[in-house]
Amino acid sequence: MQPLREVGKQRTMKKHVILVLGMHRSGTSSLTNALTTMGVNLGENLMTPHAGVNDKGFFEDVEFFALNVKILSFLKSDWHHLSPLQENYITKLESAGLFTAACELVHRKFETTHLFGLKDPRIPKLLEFWKCVFDKCDVCISYLICLRSPLAVADSLKYRDGFPEEKSLHLWLTHTLNSLFHTHSHRRVVVDYDRLLTAPGVELDRISTHLGLEIREDLAKEYISEFLDGSLRHSCRTLGEDKDCRYFSSLVRSTYSLALSAASDEVDTNDKSFVAAVNALCSELGRHDFFTRLIDDQTIAISERDSSNHGLAVEAAGLQVRLRELAQEVSEVNSLRAQQASELDRLHSELFEIKTSNSWKITRPMRVSARLLRGEVTAFVDGLRRAIRGDK
Repeated sequence: MQPLREVGKQRTMKKHVILVLGMHRSGTSSLTNALTTMGVNLGENLMTPHAGVNDKGFFEDVEFFALNVKILSFLKSDWHHLSPLQENYITKLESAGLFTAACELVHRKFETTHLFGLKDPRIPKLLEFWKCVFDKCDVCISYLICLRSPLAVADSLKYRDGFPEEKSLHLWLTHTLNSLFHTHSHRRVVVDYDRLLTAPGVELDRISTHLGLEIREDLAKEYISEFLDGSLRHSCRTLGEDKDCRYFSSLVRSTYSLALSAASDEVDTNDKSFVAAVNALCSELGRHDFFTRLIDDQTIAISERDSSNHGLAVEAAGLQVRLRELAQEVSEVNSLRAQQASELDRLHSELFEIKTSNSWKITRPMRVSARLLRGEVTAFVDGLRRAIRGDK
């Protein structure tokens, strides 16, 4: 068996991707940025930081993110759905042209690099798909699997998304077990987020050793001193007494304990006993599939109902605005009519005053004479017109 560094040097001659796997809110962003200290290219089109969520950045390629969202939407799923995807989902994606789109995206990203790092917490749910894509593109895969206490993840998701603890714990289980199950026989390393914060130098060395990468000491020092910030970790809750983990207690504990043993290098992740333990945990989790599908169906139905209600509410709000506009127009028309009626009354009053005035009475003979004169002039003009035309 060749030394790790030798294997790493050989792989630099071939396209090589390091997939960062882990549950949302598990420190995947911090660990992805750690790869830059080892010469890993994350691309130029990264998601911008979001204050209060990921203050220092997501280190997540926008195009891969958008494609994963599109894929899950096509499959009528989402990152927070509990049930696994259907077994034939890759075939459906191929028929829809999404497999080809993924391959084209991978080829574009490797136009300027041979070593690329990719992180999107949706990938564990779509890991089988992406493994097929990278295999088709002849890209070698290594895995950096992020681990964080399931209760700390649940606290973070409750703060960010309002999720109940039982949902977050089940999501943590599916993401963690998918990451461990589908990466067997590949080069991989499991890293505990809390240990990264307390002993960053040790964990950076572990990552570089397991993945066959070389650390740049200047970048590592800058990463540790300037980037890592324990104050951004808002929950440190770990599994304590049973009452601290009411949901899936045994399964959560067993999975977390097994992953921690890998994160501390107590076990070899490619050892048969480790693989067997992961398989057993996945089988146990699979027993809940029927119920998780029911929950997801209800979640989708509620979401569609809420979306419909939202649309109706928006439409109703628009109608209310239009009614207010029409009421304002009616009010303005009524005001104008009132002004015109008032003006007409004023004119009638003035006319009445004129007709009942002494001057009107005195000038009456003059008005009569003027009318007679206008009549004579009119008759003269009419006769002249007939004469000109030769009428009899």
